[in-house]
Amino acid sequence: MNWILPTPRGVFFTLAAAGGIGVALVNVGLGTALAAASLVGIVLASFLSALFSLYFIKVERAPSHDGSRGNDLPMPLVISNRSIFFRQAMVISEKIPFAPGGIHRCAVPPLKPRQKLLFQRQVPVIKRGFYSLKKIVLIGGDPAGLFARRRVFKISSNVMITPEITGLGDIPLQVKGRSILSPEGRPLGISGQGQEFWGIRKYRPCDELRFIHWKSSASKQKLMVKEFEAGSIDQITIMLDCENVLTGRDREESNFEFLVKIAASLFHNLSELYCRVQFISFDRNGGHIRIRGDASSVYEEIMNALSVVGPCRGKLVELLSEAANYIYPNSIFYCLSMSENATIRELLEEIEINRTDVRWIFAPRDYFPIIDPEQPRVIKNAVPEFSGGWLKPLPVNFSTNLREVLCNEQSG
Repeated sequence: MNWILPTPRGVFFTLAAAGGIGVALVNVGLGTALAAASLVGIVLASFLSALFSLYFIKVERAPSHDGSRGNDLPMPLVISNRSIFFRQAMVISEKIPFAPGGIHRCAVPPLKPRQKLLFQRQVPVIKRGFYSLKKIVLIGGDPAGLFARRRVFKISSNVMITPEITGLGDIPLQVKGRSILSPEGRPLGISGQGQEFWGIRKYRPCDELRFIHWKSSASKQKLMVKEFEAGSIDQITIMLDCENVLTGRDREESNFEFLVKIAASLFHNLSELYCRVQFISFDRNGGHIRIRGDASSVYEEIMNALSVVGPCRGKLVELLSEAANYIYPNSIFYCLSMSENATIRELLEEIEINRTDVRWIFAPRDYFPIIDPEQPRVIKNAVPEFSGGWLKPLPVNFSTNLREVLCNEQSG
């Protein structure tokens, strides 16, 4: 759709020109005729200038990539002036749901004749999810600013926005009794397993190709792999609560979004280690999600799932009731919940009895008040009294430092 409309200034000048013509017809004279002709000339020249301002202008999307919440996303455009005339500055407007306000606008500098400009756009990202972008609107006009011309370019693009990720230190993955000592007194390991680098050794059929040390292999004329110390748990499960009635009112900064950030940060950290991970949650329709495999292999699939996961009717108790079939003994289990009650606690205690290190993180809705620009964000309700039992959750709020919670780091 291409159209041209007068600006508020243009409306004023158009009415002034019409009034000038009326005055000239009633009071015939040289002065009134010249005044009316001047106003009509300005309006007509501005209209024609705006009408042709976007002719021979082409807009294309340059190659870009997906983004993550909390970071600016580069969304470059290629803008071409295919005419032999200079073009004045224009405005690019696009409906981008993950940008602040849902619409992103930016000014394009004047273009020289036959110029092709790679226009870099940096779009702030405040929402995660999968988005289909349909069109770009180019807005031009006349030098006097009396008319605005819009031209729509139907250029589709799909963008995946992953959750915000907080960089973590070393997550404690050690569990007593898990290590097996070698004759040299160190934990045995296979290539890539564990977190601490040990050395280089000869390749074995059980080793993964991605841990081959190519420089040593070339010098020794045989395959060599990097070896890491064992002694760390290599099975980690993360379960995410999605019950919609427990979600806070602030859609962008709710307790649910905070738990999604925790899950994304954990998986990002674990993807750099040799371990197996498992993600259990609900999709938006209440169906079960279960993704498992090598941390680096399933990282992209898990991040895509976390990008689109949202509050639904599914209950955490439903997932925990089936967890005994999915969670391995001698493993770590992160339960990211928005509720705390006796049923959840009892189910988690049963899981922990089965030689599982349960790490229960609890994000109550009241700990994530809605953001009011005119008032500081404070927690009004006191810490909830947890139900009985020996397993207690770790409560978090909107200002919680994830490194302190997940890595046992102390803030300075």
